[in-house]
Amino acid sequence: MRSQNMLWVQAAVILAKDPTVKVICPESSDDFLEVLDIASPTDASLIERHMRCPTCGAHNSMRMRTDNKSDI
Repeated sequence: MRSQNMLWVQAAVILAKDPTVKVICPESSDDFLEVLDIASPTDASLIERHMRCPTCGAHNSMRMRTDNKSDI
């Protein structure tokens, strides 16, 4: 796995536990990631957590359960 991909995975693990933690952008290291949660329209126990750098525009997302018992 490329090191940049690994940095996104590390950011996702941290932000899955606490979306308010300040995580530096894995792409540019210029700013902290912003987090936006979007509820699943078909399953109330799922959200998509979007992570975006406001400076460089890099973004990634993960799907997870809202109860945090198991990630998808």
